[in-house]
Amino acid sequence: MAWQDKLQVTRRALADRPEMAIVFDASSQGASEDFLRTLIASYPFLSQDYLDFLKTTDGLQIDMCVMYGSGMTPFRSIVQAANMWRPILDLSRFCPIGEDVSGRCFALNCEGEVWRFDHDPPDPANARKLASSFSEFLDNVLMGSRFVELFDGYWQNRRDNEWTQHMRHQGWL
Repeated sequence: MAWQDKLQVTRRALADRPEMAIVFDASSQGASEDFLRTLIASYPFLSQDYLDFLKTTDGLQIDMCVMYGSGMTPFRSIVQAANMWRPILDLSRFCPIGEDVSGRCFALNCEGEVWRFDHDPPDPANARKLASSFSEFLDNVLMGSRFVELFDGYWQNRRDNEWTQHMRHQGWL
């Protein structure tokens, strides 16, 4: 199931299970066309699947991970994130798109891959490739069977929460 379908399924589930709001929040509106044009001017390498995501939702929280948006919703703006990550990311090759609970940055590169960068110590050599495309990142990592990889081996000490219960119920995890 593609991320677009998983997003719709999860939005519908939220209506029946309001307790999921603690682990899932998605802007009901997409980013504005003006914002998207500005973003493309700064990052002409952004993949179509990522731009489609921003047209669908202007920011997203899944469990302890947040995807940035335009800043017109409660989610951090990509522009703010770029300023914060400038010392670590080569912004001519990477666009910050989100972060995990530890404050590590998810970034989309000019090849369309999603990487995670640590801020402590601030060394790009500590980067880790998470997915070959943005769709793969959403489908298989944030909303799929590879979700546990975000926890670097500490998953066994973590109990299921509303998000992992939802993914198990859907057959995604």
